[in-house]
Amino acid sequence: MILLHGRGSNGPKFGSALLESPSGDKALALPALFPGFKFICPTAAKRRCTALKRVQIHQWFDNHSLVDCTAREDLQVDGLQETAAYVRSLIDTESRAIPTERIFVAGLSQGCAAAVYTLLTLDWRLAGFIGMSGWLPFERHISDIMDQSTNNRSGLSDDIKDDVDSSGDVVFETEAREREQLSPRLQALSMLRENIDVHPLLASDYDDMTSSILQTPVLIGHGALDEKVDYRLGSKMATTLKSLGMPVEFITYTDLGHWYKIPEQIEDIVVFLNKNIGNVD
Repeated sequence: MILLHGRGSNGPKFGSALLESPSGDKALALPALFPGFKFICPTAAKRRCTALKRVQIHQWFDNHSLVDCTAREDLQVDGLQETAAYVRSLIDTESRAIPTERIFVAGLSQGCAAAVYTLLTLDWRLAGFIGMSGWLPFERHISDIMDQSTNNRSGLSDDIKDDVDSSGDVVFETEAREREQLSPRLQALSMLRENIDVHPLLASDYDDMTSSILQTPVLIGHGALDEKVDYRLGSKMATTLKSLGMPVEFITYTDLGHWYKIPEQIEDIVVFLNKNIGNVD
């Protein structure tokens, strides 16, 4: 299991706290309940944080605001690109010993945001994704794509018209038409991939992609009293992932702020892990 910490923390600090947290009546922590698991808790690189007057802290990507984590999403792209490549390399390394369908990815807060974005740009199904007190970067863009009606007009679409130069010639018309041929959910995945310079999807990728990453089970938990990442952002993430066709379980912790709830949420994670360890066709 790969666990991504929140902004300003680090892998050992976050990992030790989470992995020592008791679950349920047995009061056992995750390593005791899953002795065969390997827990990987990497630390984000130090980056200048725009929201904190450019001070250097451990963060997976930059944020413009600590209040509105969806503001100036353009600032997030470079970090998301580097983080997704790094997490992908971790999965590649572990997949030499076990199938990717046996690998879980999880994250808290910004670590959740980085992890779920990475998940949606992978080429393979994972055992599961666990998100805690987080959000989905570029969720609005995904929702816009999913909500748009099918374009049945003849001629060029608006996207293609944007690629027409001053002479009236179509620039990259083939690529634009290929994007149009994708289903809305694959258009959304392709947008996320292109955003961080991962090769875009083609219509021929439909069967492979829908039978892989979109089948990854998802567990999202969010405190209703979260003072740092608005509860509604966690709820939107769950709704948007469901719209992509992913199996999503969303759990609200009514008296929880910005963290994970002990022991209830740990127990929910245990149930999720037990359910999906061997849930591979």
